[in-house]
Amino acid sequence: MIIILTWLFTRKISKPLRKITHFAQIIAAGELHQYAHGDDDGRLQIQGHDEVAVLSKALNHMADEIRAAHAELEQRVWERNTPTGGVATRSAGGEGGGGSRQPGQE
Repeated sequence: MIIILTWLFTRKISKPLRKITHFAQIIAAGELHQYAHGDDDGRLQIQGHDEVAVLSKALNHMADEIRAAHAELEQRVWERNTPTGGVATRSAGGEGGGGSRQPGQE
């Protein structure tokens, strides 16, 4: 009986920690943008109010801040490299022309 309870407790702790570790490694590798397109929208699932949940919440917040800073930096680079100062333009042909695009637009 003690062995079963120990196994259940260990599994309850180790599974979320593996997910947190994987998420932290993705952030450290600079691959957060790839993770954001997964099924979980690039966030750790938070369950409960224990230390694991607090750590998950903190990592989610950190990832959100990194995403926001990255988007702001991309916007600034785009504005700096656009001849019109970041204002999208249309070609003389009217609708659907080949004007400037913002980052992430295809």
